[in-house]
Amino acid sequence: MRLIELISSCGRSLLAVVIGWGLGGAVYGLFVALRLRLAGSARDNLLLMAYVGLAFFLLGAFLLALRGLVRLVLGWLPGKEAGPQKRTLVRMVFAALGGLTLAMTILLVAGDIILSMAFRADTSRLWLFTRTALALGVGATFCWAMCSRLGNRLEKLLVRIGDPHGWKTVAAGLVFCVGAALLIPLFGLPSPRNIAQKSGPPAGLQRVETGLRIMLVGVDGATWTVVDDLVSAGSLPVIEQLIEHGTRGTPLSPPPHISPITWTSIVTGRLPDQHGINEYLLVDLPGLSPLPFRSLANDPSILPFSFVALGYFLAGTADGIPPTSQRVRVKSIWHMLADDRQASLLLGMPCSWPAEPLPGLTVTDRFGPTEWDMFSHHEGPVPRSIYPPEAEQRLQVLTVDSNKNPAAMLKRLGGFDNKQIAELADHIYNPMLPAPLSMLVDVYDLDLTFLNILQSEWPQEKYVFAAVLLNGLDLAMHIFWAERYPQDFGRKVSQHPRWGRLIDAFHQLVETRIGEILQQANKDTVVILLSDSGMEASPGNLVWPGWHAEKALFLMSGGPVRSGIELEKVTFQDIVPTILYLLGFPVPDDLTGRVLTDAIKPEFLERFAVRRISSYE
Repeated sequence: MRLIELISSCGRSLLAVVIGWGLGGAVYGLFVALRLRLAGSARDNLLLMAYVGLAFFLLGAFLLALRGLVRLVLGWLPGKEAGPQKRTLVRMVFAALGGLTLAMTILLVAGDIILSMAFRADTSRLWLFTRTALALGVGATFCWAMCSRLGNRLEKLLVRIGDPHGWKTVAAGLVFCVGAALLIPLFGLPSPRNIAQKSGPPAGLQRVETGLRIMLVGVDGATWTVVDDLVSAGSLPVIEQLIEHGTRGTPLSPPPHISPITWTSIVTGRLPDQHGINEYLLVDLPGLSPLPFRSLANDPSILPFSFVALGYFLAGTADGIPPTSQRVRVKSIWHMLADDRQASLLLGMPCSWPAEPLPGLTVTDRFGPTEWDMFSHHEGPVPRSIYPPEAEQRLQVLTVDSNKNPAAMLKRLGGFDNKQIAELADHIYNPMLPAPLSMLVDVYDLDLTFLNILQSEWPQEKYVFAAVLLNGLDLAMHIFWAERYPQDFGRKVSQHPRWGRLIDAFHQLVETRIGEILQQANKDTVVILLSDSGMEASPGNLVWPGWHAEKALFLMSGGPVRSGIELEKVTFQDIVPTILYLLGFPVPDDLTGRVLTDAIKPEFLERFAVRRISSYE
């Protein structure tokens, strides 16, 4: 008899969880669709409601099963359960909604604590404790209100309107949610499935032949703090020559210092609200438009959904992918050059996948093992990572693959022996991320691959423009900043000085290879070394001891560039106008940046005047 009563009680409770947690989660899913600007698509609305509703139902069912297990272990007493069993379905659903409210509050608080400790080092611990206590208090209050007072009043109301069990009310709520998902798109909200295609060549486009070619080398996270130290020590002779015969500056990187956002601003000459890239990562759930994961840090109301997305990722359903090329709303510099059928060589630039059909060669940011692999369950080559596709075969011989074995990298860069390699391989700074060496060797392989391709392709002079992004410096400084600059962490000496010297070695690797490429290139090649942000110590950061900083690096040398100049002001928006000018293209009026004329020799400026065009869009 007890077993039958227990099964009956569990069945009613499970039904309440299906309705309360599932339907409540679906409503939250529709809210998420609105916050993530997906609500312009009825299909996305319905699918997101289903994904979130299912996730919260499973969480509620798990907690219900856990409660039942605890009661069985402690001994189930029918007399004490008789009262709750007499509750109507609507009371039980409201109790389930109360539990959902408390669970979402806990997820929100957990996300806020994690993010504050990992990414918001300046957050006051007192303020963090205060808002945590306030959030938990509000959540607990709402939970109590739903489980008692509100549930009791709603029960009485349903009796009055002839729906004592609440079935009609539940059905009406379900119809309302589905109806809202279908009707909201009729209000003309933008749908991510209808991203505008980039238009063709602008009217009146005329290019003047200047005889120059531009090589843009992106060194992610590079900072004058490290470069100047190494130049002073005589460790970077190539960069020292580029500084002596070129122009340098310090662009200020806007927060949140996220590579895809900033690099897209650099190569389009526009701010994020114009180019449309506002995130580091997209969540790819089957059937849905990719979801921007930026809300994890930017929108507290989406924090509970971030855990839902994480759950689907751990279950193998969701994947993390970089922002795609289709999400860039405006033309990048290579699209502008393609308007005049000029070929570009693009290697690893953010937001370049899937590869677009452009003149030249595009090797996207999803070619080979990359940092995105830790967010993805995809195995093997990613489709559309190269354009034209037939180029992949000839590039295979240039591809470096250490098969995740760091030995060759560490012996080449730092002279490590096998014992030192084993010691470093066991080092894990952050348990939530893979071992640093596993990540670093993949980035090292990809950097070498891109440098090999650049060295092979650039001397052919069929490209007027090349852009390559190297990430080894960035990751090495993230991982080993405390070992390279122990004084930033209150220590006189480094515990592992050899580890810190890997930062130097990555700088030397890049500058040596760039020097080799420039020796093979025409003297009219202008090289631009550029970072999207700087790097600095971040004591207490749970992710990495080195973290992104405001002061980035800019260095331009070669061709008509003036020698020994330091610009007082240079912005990321100035890069595209300057490249267009040097290549003989008119500069569009709808870009806010300027041509860096103070970095260019007067005789070149006299020979080639800055010409204007209204827009390339």
